[in-house]
Amino acid sequence: MIESFSKTHSFKKDKLIFFNTSDILDGEFLHNDYMEINEMPGQAKKQIRKGDILFSEIRPNNKRFAIVRIDADDYLVSTKLMVLRIKNETCSTYRMYHFLTEESFITELQHSAEGKSGTFPQITFEEDLEKKPFLIADNRIEQIWNRILDSSFDLILSNKDENRKLLEFTNLLLSKLATIDN
Repeated sequence: MIESFSKTHSFKKDKLIFFNTSDILDGEFLHNDYMEINEMPGQAKKQIRKGDILFSEIRPNNKRFAIVRIDADDYLVSTKLMVLRIKNETCSTYRMYHFLTEESFITELQHSAEGKSGTFPQITFEEDLEKKPFLIADNRIEQIWNRILDSSFDLILSNKDENRKLLEFTNLLLSKLATIDN
């Protein structure tokens, strides 16, 4: 159903937008700032594209995951973020994202991570995702479920985008009011 995509970014520009595991949270990208290539850490390597699911290998219960919803030529991510890509048309990106981000599945992944030795509680694609059982209904039901999830996630994410813009606008207005009062 999915593959772990790992291709190094081409680095054809002087500045790109880099996301480390701490730069995404529960479906949100926490910044959109360009950074000089020569200032990026060594783990800034993987290219991404619209439709990819980013999922942290470290501490799954921290909810460091998101869907790439925009063209991402100027973006690259840490080697500690799995770049998950749908392999076939059986399910939509949102269908897979829904499965991967279910609270019970996150708990299962966290238990797996804690059971491994290493510096951080960590999961791997091969051991924890690649061969996980994934219930698939008949084609008609899957199409309906995919449409429901696509519509639901589009609405949820659109509302989050709008709320973020409203907060930015509020902060701008408040800063203008503060300068008027002084």
